[in-house]
Amino acid sequence: PEADGVGGRLNLLPNVPNEARVDAIATDDNTISVDDVDEDTVDIKVDINLSIVKTFDPTEVPQGTFQTFTIVVTNNGPSDAVSDEVNKVSVTDVVDASLNVQSVNVISGTGDCTDSAGQIVDCTVQIPASESVTIEVEYLAAPFFGDTGSPYNTNVGDDFYFVFMNGSVLEGSTDGDGVFLNGVDITANISVITSLTRNDIVFDPPGDDPAFELHLSCSDPFTGGWGQSGGPVQGVDDNWQIAYFTVSRYSPQGFLKSCGNVTNDFEIDNKAFTEGPDSFGTETVESNLATVTIGPGITLDRLQIKGKRVTARLNNLTEEDKFINEIEIVWPESNSKLSKVWLTQYGISNTIWQGSEAPTETTLGTGSGWNGGTLLAGEAILRFDFKGKVAKVGYTIRVHFTDGTWLDINVPDETNNFRKLSVETKTSTYSNLEMSIYPNPAQTSFNVKLEGYNSEYADIVIYDMSGRQIMNIKKQFVPNRVLTIDLPSSINEGMYFVRLKNNKTVKSVPIMISK
Repeated sequence: PEADGVGGRLNLLPNVPNEARVDAIATDDNTISVDDVDEDTVDIKVDINLSIVKTFDPTEVPQGTFQTFTIVVTNNGPSDAVSDEVNKVSVTDVVDASLNVQSVNVISGTGDCTDSAGQIVDCTVQIPASESVTIEVEYLAAPFFGDTGSPYNTNVGDDFYFVFMNGSVLEGSTDGDGVFLNGVDITANISVITSLTRNDIVFDPPGDDPAFELHLSCSDPFTGGWGQSGGPVQGVDDNWQIAYFTVSRYSPQGFLKSCGNVTNDFEIDNKAFTEGPDSFGTETVESNLATVTIGPGITLDRLQIKGKRVTARLNNLTEEDKFINEIEIVWPESNSKLSKVWLTQYGISNTIWQGSEAPTETTLGTGSGWNGGTLLAGEAILRFDFKGKVAKVGYTIRVHFTDGTWLDINVPDETNNFRKLSVETKTSTYSNLEMSIYPNPAQTSFNVKLEGYNSEYADIVIYDMSGRQIMNIKKQFVPNRVLTIDLPSSINEGMYFVRLKNNKTVKSVPIMISK
């Protein structure tokens, strides 16, 4: 009772009492008898033995892609580790800001991760002796700033986030909440060069390294980690070579554009922790130092608007072929109809789509005229041909890939600027939409849980890794109920992508099929 049976839960009961008695009568004289009793107590100890392992798989990922890492906590016993309000086993991890956490889920074992928020993983788990719990954390690798609002409360100016090869992080705003180096406020030591574009700061690193000017207008690509319009300068600021940067610009009219790139592969590492009490005190264990390397993604080198054509020059730095399975596009009415989308690489042009679409919000990816295409590693030209002369502004183009990532190419306002979000992994059609899939891996069926979805029906589409559509199911959606999807018996084992559609794609999640 003290240990609450198999639960192994601690409480304040006294030691467990037990009494033994002996009775005997002599066989040759029944007047001779023995009647004795004695008692003792036993203190039942709860003894847990926790271990924790954190793993990135893969350990090398391209910028802007949707990835996962796992945290496995094992109880090596001999007692069960059962959590409650008083004596809980917790798992925590403060994830580096360059790995933007999307979701935290227990994928095997018993646990609850609803206390997780932002970059903080906070789970409570229950682990019987000799068993484990696995937590999966989905993250977006080195995301660029978007158009959803400044994280630093900038009104007119620039947000910036720089990761240097030495591991330091410089972030903040020229007009917002300040400037921080590795989390320490250094606003007083930063000079903002104010001009019509408000696009420069002077950063004086700690120590003997000289100060240098960072150009924030999105015209400086910081090739190789060195500034072309300012610093850092190779041979002078060698301790401050840039690994990754993202800049977001705001005018009096609001968001203008964002840019960024991984200029040098850089490593992110950190540890996870687990903690639980037993009869011998509170046991705290840290994981191994897990490391992931982030490399370049897809960059938009130039956007040209001329004649009857919009041309985007891309550079696929992921070293992987990216299969295009859908394109969403909005364009000005003055362009008239869209007639052709084609992709040129290494001197070879392929038609992705050809037809006649009126100026409206259009999704290309199904029906006649769609051929699809593959963005190979290296430089490429993506062209959009219209019936009329193209306008300078008013374009929203999103290219979807079968691995669940996308590329945005936008000219949204009267500034004739473009913004690129590179390759990201979830859409903003429904800003509060969350889609989760379980079990994952799945065998014969899986459940889809939607939060923030407001349509009567949900179209669930499954693609394989080549972009081929495996099945398309339309289900009536009832809030607070899961959708159960039965898999065809003919489906093979492997990785697939589950996509939620409602007039346009709004969410894509990877799923593993095992048998």
